[in-house]
Parts: sequence; structure tokens; C-alpha cells
Amino acid sequence: MSPKFEDIFRVTGGYGSVATYAHEHGNNFFSGDNTRFCDSTYSNAVYKDIRNDDRILFVTGEKFTYDSPRLYTVRAIYRDGSISDISRFQQFKSLSGAKGYAMREAGVWDYAKEKRNIVRRELRKFANFLGNMADGMEGG
Repeated sequence: MSPKFEDIFRVTGGYGSVATYAHEHGNNFFSGDNTRFCDSTYSNAVYKDIRNDDRILFVTGEKFTYDSPRLYTVRAIYRDGSISDISRFQQFKSLSGAKGYAMREAGVWDYAKEKRNIVRRELRKFANFLGNMADGMEGG
């Protein structure tokens, strides 16, 4: 069953849904010949652009020769199945750098940053709680 555009970012293995959606809309970007030529890889993370409902961002990695490093590009798929580069081709040396750029371009960076801060605060509280419990056990 073809994924709906709105559901691409919700499913596990987002790249697979992006590839299926593109293929079912006549785009051969993810064809075997294309992926083999560049030894392409795709991050499973996809980012729904909160400022533009018509695009979802994802990251590809390309390596042209055995000895060359893998470099990463941020791309977008649109409702019509077309795909375009959001970053410069192979702009990033690391997957994490490309993902961060994709998150900022999609407008979700601040949201993810706040979620990380909440988790960190809760972990600190829990560590303090455990420390207080251990102190109580030693004194008792």
C-alpha cells in the first residue's frame, strides 16, 4: 500500500516510505542503478518541515570510490514525488552534521533541543534522588 505523504515521517524506517512514495509517483531517484553508482545510503530519520507542508527532509550519503569518504546531502521530497537538494551536494562530512542541518531547515531543531533539555533535567533529578538514597543508607 502506498504511503500517504503526511504519513511518511510517522512510520518506522522513514527512508523506505520516502523511497516508496517517490517510486509510486514516477521518480527513479532511489532506483538500483542510481544507488549503486554512488554507493548511496539513506538515513532512516525523516523530518517534516513545519513551515512548509509540501516537503519532508531526509539525508543521503554518497561514496564514489572505494577510497573516497562518504559525504552527506540533505534533500527534500515533495507531494508530487519530486526530490531536490536542500544543502549543497555532499556538503557534510558527518551524518550527525547533516541531520542537524535537516532539523534546522525543517524547523524542528528547537523542539528537539528542548526535549533533550527536559530529559537531561529529569536524569539529574533522578541521579540526585539516587545519591540521597545512598547517603541515607550509609548513615543508617
